[in-house]
Amino acid sequence: MKSLIIGFGSAGKKHFKSLKKIKKIKKIKILSSLKINKKFLIKKKEIISYDPDYILITNLTKLHYRSLSYIDHNFQNKLIFVEKPIFHKYINFKSKNNNKIIVGYNLRHNPVIDFLKKKFRNKKINHVKIECKSYLPSWRKNLPYHKTNTAQRIGGGALLELSHEIDYMIYIFGKFKVNYKFQKKLSKLKIENEDIYQINGFSKNVKFFSIYVNLFDKRNERKVSIYTDNNLTIGDINKNYVKIINNEKVKVFKFSKKNTFDEQHKEILSKNFNKTCNLNDALSILKIIEKKL
Repeated sequence: MKSLIIGFGSAGKKHFKSLKKIKKIKKIKILSSLKINKKFLIKKKEIISYDPDYILITNLTKLHYRSLSYIDHNFQNKLIFVEKPIFHKYINFKSKNNNKIIVGYNLRHNPVIDFLKKKFRNKKINHVKIECKSYLPSWRKNLPYHKTNTAQRIGGGALLELSHEIDYMIYIFGKFKVNYKFQKKLSKLKIENEDIYQINGFSKNVKFFSIYVNLFDKRNERKVSIYTDNNLTIGDINKNYVKIINNEKVKVFKFSKKNTFDEQHKEILSKNFNKTCNLNDALSILKIIEKKL
């Protein structure tokens, strides 16, 4: 099996490392303007004759639509992976050549998310509180944060870069309706978009949910708290555990750390799409992000 990676920034490098571990992948080529090993480098005019089986689009978010359109136009029946978010804004895209399009919401492959989905899917819940707090300047050591995709006016900001929280809310609890949305730049971070957002709403089985995300908090937390009539369940995604509190009884489930990039590609290439984010799911997330209230 031959693979192609379009774009070789921080995301492209992570996916490259994952693909190198998969025996099924016999050849990897990279389309990039960066200086890389000539063994892997490919020119755009060579892509069609190379005829890759598994194509990864990992360049800047604002370039995703152009890259995906080119690939979809020139190939058919291919497996195409697009790093999240799929586009920098909502675009009603459909494959014209029966290509299978998957979007890289890799937290679906985190063991905590997996546990919570199995436990709470289709269950009645009073309140879900999702929090993601991180400090943007500490994300990447090899590139100043103000030069990253996250800092850019188009394709950046907390909503797009940390749309994982919106995705796994839908993945675990089903589609929801939004009745409150807040997004703004509050800190002195050198970025051109919002550094905080909050979304509140409800769904068929969840009476109330809140998603809170910021890019300026040095605590680095990623948690899901689920309140039912019987107990409180806390899932810590960063520390890989789930705690269930029922009156004075506490149960803790600990999970070994997994490379969610590795797990994601293994399942995709084995044609197991149960956990993957498909094209429609990814476009629904952009509709939520752009929703005006």
